[in-house]
Amino acid sequence: MSENVLVAKLREKSGKGPARKLRVQGELPAVVYAKDQQTLSISICPKETVKLFLGPLRRNVLVNLKVEGSKPASKLVMMKDRQLHPTKREPIHIDFVEVDLKKPVIVSVPVKLFGKSESVTLGGKLDHVLHKMRVSCLPNQIPQSIDIDISSIGFGSTHRSEEHTSEL
Repeated sequence: MSENVLVAKLREKSGKGPARKLRVQGELPAVVYAKDQQTLSISICPKETVKLFLGPLRRNVLVNLKVEGSKPASKLVMMKDRQLHPTKREPIHIDFVEVDLKKPVIVSVPVKLFGKSESVTLGGKLDHVLHKMRVSCLPNQIPQSIDIDISSIGFGSTHRSEEHTSEL
């Protein structure tokens, strides 16, 4: 696992007005949720944040969040939710959740099909219904994708998600 570090500043005020002022100053408002701890309101650099979440794991990336003015100063977090600007598609707010490396998390992982099915080569149609799958695993063992070989699929056959998740 590569080190993904994001530097954040603790913010005193929360709400719509202070969040708008932060965005005008070029900062991105965010929140960190943790079990049995107070919620932290922070501000982060939007360019670094976007760059961080464009990697192969996308939203499932583990981030070492260094919060200036907080104890402990470093937290291991994952993105829980994000709000995007309706026309620019840029993030306007992000929610992080603190994770424990020893406890499993539930994440959505993309499903990728590879190979060429016999039935497709003979004129059949492949219907790829499930593009993402929810997986429960430890935070440092999240797969980039679930790859499924479809070369052995015949006419009218169906593959179920249970057949592939046991391998993870």
